This record gives sequence, structure tokens and C-alpha cells, in this order.
Amino acid sequence: MPLSRMHLLAVMMLAILGCSKEKKTSNILSYKKIWSNSAYCAFTDLTRYENKWFCVFREGKGHVGDEGRIRVITSDDGVEWVSDTLIRAAGSDLRDPKLIIGFDHKLYITVGAVRPGNVINVVYAYNDTTRQWKGPINMDVAKDWLWRVHKRDNAEMYTMAYGVASRQPMQSSLSLYSSTPDIFPKFRLLKKEVATDGCPTECAMLFTHTRKMVIVARRDCDNRSSWLGLSDTPYNVIQWHDLGKTVESPNIIEVKNRFYLAGRTYDPPYFWPVTALFDLDVEHKKLTKLENLPSGWDTGYPGIYYNSGKLWISYYAKDVDESRSIYLCTYKTD
Repeated sequence: MPLSRMHLLAVMMLAILGCSKEKKTSNILSYKKIWSNSAYCAFTDLTRYENKWFCVFREGKGHVGDEGRIRVITSDDGVEWVSDTLIRAAGSDLRDPKLIIGFDHKLYITVGAVRPGNVINVVYAYNDTTRQWKGPINMDVAKDWLWRVHKRDNAEMYTMAYGVASRQPMQSSLSLYSSTPDIFPKFRLLKKEVATDGCPTECAMLFTHTRKMVIVARRDCDNRSSWLGLSDTPYNVIQWHDLGKTVESPNIIEVKNRFYLAGRTYDPPYFWPVTALFDLDVEHKKLTKLENLPSGWDTGYPGIYYNSGKLWISYYAKDVDESRSIYLCTYKTD
């Protein structure tokens, strides 16, 4: 007999929130909607700068296909949030904004400005005095998408960029780029097509205290299982390992020698999307889910930041009125 709408909703929430007969202790400390305005708000990032929280995301009419804008919201305490600015670029869909502290210790947003048949990588620079954003400033890389940039020792920046050769059928590859203080915000190509199998796209990256490069790559073909990439300086060779789990829009952080991975995944038996937090065991190349964050249907693209014994995780999720809203969750680590 077909399930009613209410039964389906109940089943969905049980699956998403990971409920079971066994009572499970949650490390989630708080959960709050921090932005909603009936638009399609998605693809977040989060950081602290000058004792203030900054959250950035795309705002548009839908997931893709319109002139998306970049909104920045700020907070003194992580509870009350206000709009800082709304960035537009005529003729471009501004996508996947990411926050980074530059070599000059100033705040920047990296953005993919999508135009028909191409993506232009640009940055916007924050002026501490005027509190205005300057840009777009071209990063001098076309076609390959510098999806997330990571800084190492304030001496170099690296990014695992992805390029899409074809969508029918899907063909994509990853290439390694870097930047230094003398050329930033421009980036130079270090190695082309370091991974091609399984249609790799979005990547998260960080460096350990030994300067080992740790990468988590989304894959959109084959079994769609995400890959763990490991490389030692000078990063000429990357060893890839199958993590056995689909994690899209990945983001990773190291806290006290422990690695946390956040992203969108799909839970059996219903395989609805959910934003989740994982423990990433780099030594044993193993991924273990810690907890699902309150989310479902259309969600993911987390920003993640550690502060005062907690992970602060921004992400987007479908709202009750069919819009997409921005949420902030705190998770106890210490």
C-alpha cells in the first residue's frame, strides 16, 4: 500500500537524522538558520577574520543557469548575522565562493565566474579601512576551476583544480596549481592531469605538520566513490586511495592531529542526500561517519572552522518553502 505524504516525511527524517532504536549521544551543540530570503542560497564557506565571523555563499534563482551573486554575511558572536555585501558581475554566474587569508594577512574571496563555455577564476579583496570588497581580480587561469585554495606556511598556496573536457559523456581531470607572494593572486600550473579516472571534480586539501599534502576528491563517474590523495614535498607524485564512500563538496580540517571531513553524502537504504561529518584516518586511509547534520534533499557545500573547542560548520539545505537557506552547526570536539 502506498505510503502517505506524512509517512514518507517521517521515514525521511528518521533516515536523515540517523535515528535508531539505540539512543546515540550527539556532539552537535547548536544548529541555526543564519540566512534565508526566498532565493536559492547555497555553496558556503566560513572563517574568522579580525575577531569577526564571515560566511560567504552564492545567491540566485536556482542551482545553476542564472547570474548568481555572492553574498557575504558577518557576525560578532556567531549567533546574530547581518549582510555585509552582495557582489554581482554582469553576464557571469558567480559560483562556489571560498574565503582565504592571503600572504598579506588580508581576507580574500576566490570565485568561479562562469560564462558560456568557460569559467574565469577571480578574487575579491577586502579593505579593512573602507570595509569594501575590491574586484574582480583575474587569477590568470582559464578553463580549469581553482575550486578551493589552501595556503602552506604563508609561503605558498596550492589548489587541485578541475577541468571538464566533456559533459556528454562526462570527462574531467584534476591539475595541480600553486601561487607565491610575488605573483598572487595569479596561479601557475605545476602538473597537468594528475587524476582522470572516475570524473574527479571538487577537491579539498590541507597540509600536515610534516608538509604532507592531503586531498579528498569528489568523483562523478564509475562507482562515484571519493578518493584520498597523499603526496610529499615537492608533490611530484600523488598516491590515490579509494575511500569507499561518496562525499561531494568536500571540506577538511585538522584539529589536534585529527582530521575531520564534511560534505554531502547519501545514506542507505533510501540514499537521500545529507550533509555529514566524518573522521578521516589518513594513516589507515579510512573514513568513518561521526554524525549527520540536520539537513536533507538538497544540501551540502560546507564551510568549516575550529574555534574554542568546537567545529563551526556552515552549509545549505532545502527549506520548508522550497527555497534554500544557510545553516550553521556547532560540533563538540574537545
